[in-house]
Amino acid sequence: MLKIDRLYFLNNLFYCDVFKMKKLSFFSKSIISAGLALLFCNTFALEPHEVRKKVYKSVHPIYVYNKTDKKVFFGSGVAVTKNIIATNCHVALSANEILIIVKNKKHVAHNHRINKDHDLCLLIIEKNILIPVKIRLFSNIQEGEKVYAIGYPEKFNIFISEGIVSNKSSHKNQKWILSDVTISLGSSGGGLFDSEGNLIGITTAMSKINPNIALSAAADWISTTLSLPSVKRTTPSKKLPTKKPQTKKEGDFIKLGVFGSNKITLYKKDDFCFIYFPGRNADGVLRGAAIWSYNYKRILMILPQSASVSTAFNTLKNEFSSSRSTPKLFNTKHYLYLDKKWFNLHTLRHPENTNFLILYFKENPSHFFINKNRFVIYIKHPRYDKKYNTLTFGLWGFTDAYMAYRKHCKK
Repeated sequence: MLKIDRLYFLNNLFYCDVFKMKKLSFFSKSIISAGLALLFCNTFALEPHEVRKKVYKSVHPIYVYNKTDKKVFFGSGVAVTKNIIATNCHVALSANEILIIVKNKKHVAHNHRINKDHDLCLLIIEKNILIPVKIRLFSNIQEGEKVYAIGYPEKFNIFISEGIVSNKSSHKNQKWILSDVTISLGSSGGGLFDSEGNLIGITTAMSKINPNIALSAAADWISTTLSLPSVKRTTPSKKLPTKKPQTKKEGDFIKLGVFGSNKITLYKKDDFCFIYFPGRNADGVLRGAAIWSYNYKRILMILPQSASVSTAFNTLKNEFSSSRSTPKLFNTKHYLYLDKKWFNLHTLRHPENTNFLILYFKENPSHFFINKNRFVIYIKHPRYDKKYNTLTFGLWGFTDAYMAYRKHCKK
């Protein structure tokens, strides 16, 4: 006879006490207890939309403003008490005035506690209006379990991405969670949540070795940071300034703006606008370019050999002018990797021509680029079958460039 006497939670993990099992060995009781615990734990796992619904009111966009150079930075934060938000120090300390958005209203925030060793800062606001999350301990996190990154990348609406815990790292008194969730500019300081909506980490950075790996500071350090001495307050302005776009002349082109850390640029010539993506090779050196224009909205053109703006513009105009017939495209052994998907690239005139590569989309691809970190071009080595050269095109700044495009260029 089996009787479940009580169920309880400890450190946000589910456990079962099972006893009063007559004529069963200790080993059998242990197996049954473990099975029941696993059964009930799976029952409490939430779907991605349920996790988002449970925690989105606890995750907030952060605006950081610098008076001296009038630059505005963006990040995310997670409420850990009714008036304290956890975020990354590289967000909170990037300028001297901080605003947090709560229910579409701006609230002045101050640095309350600073833990630079773990890139963890705690911000405090005057009113007790926040909804704190529950924190799960680093020691209870299992490699391979599902996790969700929730934040405000690229000043966009709240965004959730799903992944798994790839590894846990404890080194030099630091605790990091490695996962394959998607994060980008603006995600810094957001939350990494488990499948029950418990906070397990603060999304911090991408791995320099593997850009598909996201690093999150363990949420354990929030309680440690709370015990540190408080920071002396300053008195910032309550108003967030509006930033007027500045245009510059660059040869025959008008530069309407440069956006994000990847220097994505919006150019205009006559009445033709296009977005320019600079590329980098495997050594991080600037090389190659990609361009996209709403005039040819289904086409992404990549120039692996040249980073010249005029070359990119003239190639796109000459080859895909509306007065000309559609050029013949050839399949290649080169690929584009974006959002865990592989796309075959095409070229013009001859399959071996790699001066410029074409990717045809079935629809306007702009939504593919929003909230993504990068896309990577794999160019097959001419002599070695299994060797590819890579070009990486960062997408941090694309959302702003696209919104500027819609405002200044799209009719």
